[in-house]
This record gives sequence, C-alpha cells and structure tokens, in this order.
Amino acid sequence: MTTALVPPVNITPRNPEVLDRRARALAAGAAEAAGTDAAELLAVVLFKLHGLHCAVDMSAVARAVSRLDRVVSVPIAGGGERFVAFVEERPFPVVDLAEVGGRARAPEHLAQAPALILSFENGSVAVAVDGPLELAEESLVQLAQAGETSADPNSPRIRGRLPSGATHFDADWMLSWAAAAIT
Repeated sequence: MTTALVPPVNITPRNPEVLDRRARALAAGAAEAAGTDAAELLAVVLFKLHGLHCAVDMSAVARAVSRLDRVVSVPIAGGGERFVAFVEERPFPVVDLAEVGGRARAPEHLAQAPALILSFENGSVAVAVDGPLELAEESLVQLAQAGETSADPNSPRIRGRLPSGATHFDADWMLSWAAAAIT
C-alpha cells in the first residue's frame, strides 16, 4: 500500500517588513500589558516531545520545518546508517530528539514529523520533534532546579519553565547534542 504525500505548502508574505513591524508592535503591547520588560522576553520555538510541551531559543534554530518529507536510511562508511531527508531539494541529516527519552523512531515515523534545522560551521542537521511548532515570545518564570539537569552530556540541560508550562531546553546543549548525534 502506498501513501500519498501531501506536497509542502509554501507561504510567501507580500511585504515581510510590514509584517515584522506589526508583530513587534503587538509583542511590545502584550509585554507592557503583562508588566514584562521586552528585554526579558525570549524568542522561542515551541514543540512537543513525548507529549510534553518544550521550547528552545529561536537563535539556535536556522529554520523550522512544519513536516519532513520522506526520510531515508543511508549507509555510512564507518558502518551503521544515517537518516537523511530533503528539505526544498537540499539533503539534511536527521536526528530524532525523541532518542533523548530512549524511544527512537523509525524513518517511516519521522516522515511528516516537524523538525528544527540547526546550523553548524560544517553544515546543518534536522532535529525531528513532535508538533505542532509555534513561535512565541515568553519569559522564564522558573529557573531549572539543581536536580532537574543531569551531569550526563546526553541528558538534556534545562534552563527553566515558561509561563505556558513549556520546559525550556538549553540551546547550547541542543546544538552540541545534535552535532554529536550525526558524527
């Protein structure tokens, strides 16, 4: 049985400068109404992982993809395999953030999953997460407690919690985890 894939949707704004200006004005008004200094707000990408609400700083994300297309397994020279997906005809190695919780997904389950494209000096990687993806500006309302973050480099480093209840991942940890996952 073959599954028909829905073609990706490209949304091109007519005047991005006007949209950006209006978004900043709305965000500034919301911050004032909440009594929050705009400098304290973090621009984040919200996503889910194992059903939990999570976030990472937008500065770590080169791009957010609402869904990966077909994910294929490619053998690598040192043995083993690597998952690869094409985003707008460009190949990206794919790693699954669900592996952090011990439940890696098969390539057929990663297809249609949203992803965060993280960029490094030597390339980019697509980090598969659960959706939906949302962009938001929120402040840290609770810093991570001493026991919340493990000393294990493979365990996520948590910065704290956001007003929405999302767990805020440390962006540097996510970048280093993704880089290590593709080597």
